[in-house]
Amino acid sequence: MDGNDYLAVHAVAKWAAERARRNLGPTLVEYVTYRAGAHSTSDDPSAYRPREESAAWPLGDPVIRLKAHLIAKGAWSEERHSQLEAELRDEVVAAQKEAETHGTLH
Repeated sequence: MDGNDYLAVHAVAKWAAERARRNLGPTLVEYVTYRAGAHSTSDDPSAYRPREESAAWPLGDPVIRLKAHLIAKGAWSEERHSQLEAELRDEVVAAQKEAETHGTLH
């Protein structure tokens, strides 16, 4: 299963949970996913990945895919997305500042 497809992942997880609730036995779900980016800012994936490898995952970024789907259904908007990104960025920065009050590795 395409582990980069949020809607598919949600549907299968819901199905497996319902199967378990009905005592129909265990379910094994294999989510196949692709890490498109580098491990870190110091990592260069071109050193160990062929350039054409990402073409095997033609549907792209799962967040962008879900965003486009929700916008097409009228359940989301570019404006709301930008607003949420800003809210989350502020929350992460605040959490980082709070954590740094307890010390840093420097």
